[in-house]
Amino acid sequence: MIRIVRSVFHNTQYNEDRSKKRKEDPMRTLFHVTPISNVKSILKDGLTPQLGERSKQLEDEKEGIFMFSNYESCEYALCNWLGEEYEDLDEALITLKIELPLDFPLDQEVEWEMISRKTIHPKYISIYKNEG
Repeated sequence: MIRIVRSVFHNTQYNEDRSKKRKEDPMRTLFHVTPISNVKSILKDGLTPQLGERSKQLEDEKEGIFMFSNYESCEYALCNWLGEEYEDLDEALITLKIELPLDFPLDQEVEWEMISRKTIHPKYISIYKNEG
């Protein structure tokens, strides 16, 4: 009887410790801007690497999900070049917060931008801000 109780306690303690570790795993926070019409499907299906309109303007670009490494860089881009790209859009822009495990594979070509060549599961994505 004592062994059974110890075993149950040990397994419960192990599961609690494991759950705490999962919650405390370090994550990398990134930001992605998209028109509001895309948000519902992104939160359902995740982000899929694509060759978007801005990427098509570059000769050697590959499919990817382009994210800012911090919100300050995202905000700067929205007030400058990215805002100009969306100038004629008749809908609001949404900034998504992407929280990825540190070991999630990302490319980096410039300091303010990270690129994922893999699909990002919706569990890592949340709405950060409606940019209006």
